Amino acid sequence: MTVKHLLIIVLIEAILLGSLSLMANAQGKEAMARPKNPALNGFASLIIPGLGQYLNDEYSKAWIHFVVAIAVQVSPLHIRYTPPWAENLKIDLLAFGWAIYSTIDAYVTAQTFNEKHDFALYLEDNGIGISYSC
Repeated sequence: MTVKHLLIIVLIEAILLGSLSLMANAQGKEAMARPKNPALNGFASLIIPGLGQYLNDEYSKAWIHFVVAIAVQVSPLHIRYTPPWAENLKIDLLAFGWAIYSTIDAYVTAQTFNEKHDFALYLEDNGIGISYSC
């Protein structure tokens, strides 16, 4: 992947995440609490670090996770005097580690939110059920 392709991908992801943040801010902070899906939010952060945090309504943390993920991908441009195979391996392991951390953070945050607000998601014979108390 060339630098040009990487920069295009970064730009597209930044535009998507930025537009999602603007839409969320337009809805206001007084929105009613809704249950979070820990598995979905964790998987979203595995695909794009920061997306699960965004779905958990943690917009600042989402940007941090996203920027760190991009910085890890761009960092090989600044590493010199390393064999190409070693450089790629280090960066891939670092990116994978960050994605795993982001996944765990999104999952645990969603689960903690649901427990704090007495939300429970569970499987039924005919689909997914939800219970909550006001």
